[in-house]
Amino acid sequence: MPGLWWLERSKSTWRSIDLAGKTVYLVLMRFPLLSYFLFVVLPLSAQQPLSDYKIAYNVYYDTAQRNYEIFVMDPDGRNQKNISNWKGADWVYCAWKDKLFFVSDRDTTYGKYHLYEMDVDGNDVRKITDFLVDDSFLGSRADGQELVITSRRDGKKAFYIIDLNGKILQKITPPGLESFNDPMFLPGGNQIVFRGAKQSSFKTRKKNDPISNDELYLMNVDGTGLKQLTYYPPQDTTPEWHSYHAGPPRWNEKEKTVTYMSFQSGKYEVYGVGLTGARSFNVVHHELESGWHDWTPDGQWMVVELSRPKEFDIYLVNRGTGAATRLTHDWRYEQAPVFVKRKRK
Repeated sequence: MPGLWWLERSKSTWRSIDLAGKTVYLVLMRFPLLSYFLFVVLPLSAQQPLSDYKIAYNVYYDTAQRNYEIFVMDPDGRNQKNISNWKGADWVYCAWKDKLFFVSDRDTTYGKYHLYEMDVDGNDVRKITDFLVDDSFLGSRADGQELVITSRRDGKKAFYIIDLNGKILQKITPPGLESFNDPMFLPGGNQIVFRGAKQSSFKTRKKNDPISNDELYLMNVDGTGLKQLTYYPPQDTTPEWHSYHAGPPRWNEKEKTVTYMSFQSGKYEVYGVGLTGARSFNVVHHELESGWHDWTPDGQWMVVELSRPKEFDIYLVNRGTGAATRLTHDWRYEQAPVFVKRKRK
């Protein structure tokens, strides 16, 4: 039986069993006069209160200056605050505990980025890489001490696993793919899910050639075991050449699925797919278009951008009920939210 073990301690016997996917503990305790009592002990839930988190998101703050700022807010939309305050392009892609990892052109020119980190309050801003990185989602492992990023550091695009000082630990080039970006570690840190395409020429994309479709792929961190997870519906001709067929991947721990945005049937929606590459399914059912998003570690809550033409706002979605609560009401574009832990006091 999965998860079965015995531990003898003093006059008590502990036994854990896997019951319907949940670990419970049977405790047999011996008391004086040879009395025995059996207790069923349920472990504390792994879920954390939503109030333990803030939501970080990107705001197109000044269109004339092409200025993107990073904001944070409470999960109910209160206390919205600009924490980057830089007249350039800052964009957060990843969080680990109370740290935010973001790209910025503050030390270069527009469209040329280095990787930085700061805490949830906007303090302790620190440059991580001394080389340029792509404008791409990224992932973390090893308790937030290692990151997987995309860069053309050596003149040709590759994934790099780096530490928090920007030291390169490993270079990975997915085999057989001309285009790839937006890597994400799976739990355990031994596999990566990312977007990729067999060809990436403007000509094939304009013709909506399936060979240039961006799909999600899975591979081991050493570059082996490449496997395609998503397959865009071949009969769907609604996307423009620049539309996401499969957008940046995110992980839902509760359902053990990878979620992503995709333009299908004339509309952006969030879809999910298992690691076996089975048929994808719709995650968010809303009249508005759904896009970049993130999950709480327990998979119970999604924070997502929902949009209509020229209007992007952040919503909180209860995965259990499907209820979506609007958190931002600004005329500016507010996009790509991530959950981040509040700083411990």
